Amino acid sequence: MIHIVRTIERKVLAKAKIDLHELRVPSVGSLGYAQLRGFLYIVGAAAWMNLLQAERLFGDRMRSHHVPAEVLAVRLNYHDNPSCGDAIASKVIRILLQREIKIVTPFENLTKAEVFAVSPHKSGLRYTHSCISQRFGRHDGTCYGCVIRRLAGIAAGVDDVHYDKNPINDKHARAGNLMSLLAYSYDLLTNYADMDTFEIEMIEAYSKQDLFRRFALDNFAAIHRLIRKKASSSSTNSSDVQRA
Repeated sequence: MIHIVRTIERKVLAKAKIDLHELRVPSVGSLGYAQLRGFLYIVGAAAWMNLLQAERLFGDRMRSHHVPAEVLAVRLNYHDNPSCGDAIASKVIRILLQREIKIVTPFENLTKAEVFAVSPHKSGLRYTHSCISQRFGRHDGTCYGCVIRRLAGIAAGVDDVHYDKNPINDKHARAGNLMSLLAYSYDLLTNYADMDTFEIEMIEAYSKQDLFRRFALDNFAAIHRLIRKKASSSSTNSSDVQRA
């Protein structure tokens, strides 16, 4: 992950004249803070806010909105829980800095596909990383992070990173996360009222019904684009054969 961040700093941030500052923290597996690391990151940023006398803290809220049903309840009660992120952290920062601050989350109400679409630096997206594993700096293609990202890129029509496996059309690639995501998206669009409480409780708590609806539509829009692309390719090949 350090290498990935360094690449983003060199390829994207430096060109935009954005400075990167590092905060040293213990490894995630130590001292029991793994489940509150999002909180730690935001409060840690208060140190730099104090040095720079900054008034606003920009945060990324592209996380919990885009996970399969069986992962949703766990991740929303993990470090991604908004109550542990913005609300509590902002209060702690105010206490530490003794002044008002504002946490800005520009992506909070955007799906991943929408973020891809509005990004002014789409070429820089290929340097980012979404795979659940960062050990080799590659995208396996089958984890829920890869599946969600891949569908978002397809829906937005944005060239994305290389994936080692393709669960969409490779019968040998593990497709469990893809199918779970599509089933969850289908229920969001057609069976929302009858979904289990653990699947929608955080959606209801933070009034994100429209966000999740658009997220589900993005996923099926990606599949639709792939089907049309395949149909168009088949039609072109058929015409070529007839002309030959």
